Amino acid sequence: MTHSPHKKINGRKRHLLTDTLGLLLAVLVTPASVTDRDGARSLLSTAVGRYVFDDLPEDLPRLETLRVWHTLWLTRINAKITAVQQRQAEVEHGRRHRPEPPEWTVELGIGTGRPPIQVHAGDCHMAGKRRRPIGRDEARRLLADGLRPCTHCRPDTQLDIPALPRGTTPAPRPLPQGHQHHEHSPLPRHRRSQTLTPPHSSAWPARSAPAPPASARPTSTATAAARCASGA
Repeated sequence: MTHSPHKKINGRKRHLLTDTLGLLLAVLVTPASVTDRDGARSLLSTAVGRYVFDDLPEDLPRLETLRVWHTLWLTRINAKITAVQQRQAEVEHGRRHRPEPPEWTVELGIGTGRPPIQVHAGDCHMAGKRRRPIGRDEARRLLADGLRPCTHCRPDTQLDIPALPRGTTPAPRPLPQGHQHHEHSPLPRHRRSQTLTPPHSSAWPARSAPAPPASARPTSTATAAARCASGA
């Protein structure tokens, strides 16, 4: 008896060979340490001449047809094995020659010029897809210029850049070439509405309320007494 490393017991293995009806054809007893693959190979090698090929046809044309059919299948299997080996070799080559991740990255905005909006560490998973690798000096320069650092990886802490005091706003970055407003250029709509004077301001002429009709005007006591005397 031999110890099985998988089942953690001492014992034997019995490899059975049956037909399609479940009838027993051959039995092979091996130590428990023998794998099922090796046991099946030994069992089939001993029973191949007795049971497996007894149902082959006796005439030559059908035997040749079977050989061609098995040759075609063997060709397909060999081609598949070659493709799988090549794919595994490519995966292994890519894993070995994978470039090192950048030390620092800068996340880019959208629109013309793609201005930088945030600095991240190279392994930060909070960085978006629009990013580019940068060096240590460029990361320090961007943070010193007031670019917002990532709140997850904290590149300003790793680079010893003092954080901006709370409530302060970084200096505005210059607009790209061709996007600066000139004196004769019209203002955007949202800014144009802010420059107009509101209607309640003193710069607008005040409207006088329309005079009420004579019947609705308030009358004094003397006027009312005079009307009653004239009516009498």
